[in-house]
Order: sequence, then structure tokens, then C-alpha cells
Amino acid sequence: MPAESSAGIQTIDLNRDGYPEIVVHNHLKQGDHSISSYVYWNGPSGFDKDRRTELPVFGPHFSQMVDPGNLYTRALEEEYISAPIKLPSGRRAQRISWKGESPCGSRLKFQVRSAGESDGLAKAKWSGPGGEGSFYETSGSEMLGLSPEDRWLQYRAVFTSVDGGEWPTLTQVEIDLR
Repeated sequence: MPAESSAGIQTIDLNRDGYPEIVVHNHLKQGDHSISSYVYWNGPSGFDKDRRTELPVFGPHFSQMVDPGNLYTRALEEEYISAPIKLPSGRRAQRISWKGESPCGSRLKFQVRSAGESDGLAKAKWSGPGGEGSFYETSGSEMLGLSPEDRWLQYRAVFTSVDGGEWPTLTQVEIDLR
């Protein structure tokens, strides 16, 4: 795809059709920074140099954004791992509840792990209601499969986005005990 001394290229599905577009942040043309950036629109037939939108900018300055997705995997998924939680003696974790928003098809999902001692958490497997590999996706879910002897617990919140533009937010997590 044509570009002018490009300073940056990013891919993101801007119109949520399942085909990521290419955003080209042009740097300069013949020594002049007054050059537009381009959005090359993708679709079932792929890219076409004539199917682009020009964005009037002054070079790439202030137009670069963080690449969408996870820094290591580029997947449209991020995670938060809680600090270890010590359960009171004689009490067991029963339910996991949370408050948050999931706009435009984004999702929040959770897994938990437990161990007898805090240093055992790092080796424990993350699990959901169906065991390893499954997730709690409904707030207020009963936590299944935790050993009654385990005194330490952690949860992992996984944030997923459909397009890298809209992400869920999480404002509160509660672990109900019995």
C-alpha cells in the first residue's frame, strides 16, 4: 500500500466488520510535514490502494497511539491478577461477584486459584466452574472445585475487546465466604 516516509503503521478493525484496517501515519513528503495519514479499508476482497481515507494531520506527530491488544501477544485481551487473599480460619470461599461495564461486545471473565499456603498459589492452576480452562462469566457465580483445606485464594480478571477500541471496566470484586 502506498505510503509517504511512513513513521508508523497500525492495524485495527475500525468498523467492526472482522477485517482489520491499516492506519498509515505518514511522516513527510518532499520535506513537508503537511501530509495526510491514510486509513486503508479492508474487506472480503482485501485491500485496494484506491479504497482509502485521508486524515488531514501534520505528519505523524501526536497521531500515534498505543498498538491495540496485549503488549506480548497482540491478542485483544488483558488480565489483572489480585493480591493473595488469606481466608479466615474455618471459612471457605463460596461466590465471586463483581461490578463493571462491558460495552460493545467486550467481556469480563474470571478464574480463581487456591492453595494451603500463599507461596503455593504460583503453582496452582487457574480454574472456573468447569475446571481448568473455564471461566466465571456471571457475577454471583458459586466457586466450584476449591479445596476446603486451602487458606489462600487469588482471582484473575480477564478483559476482552472485540476490536481494541472498546474495553470493559471493573470497579469492584467481592469474594463471599461461608
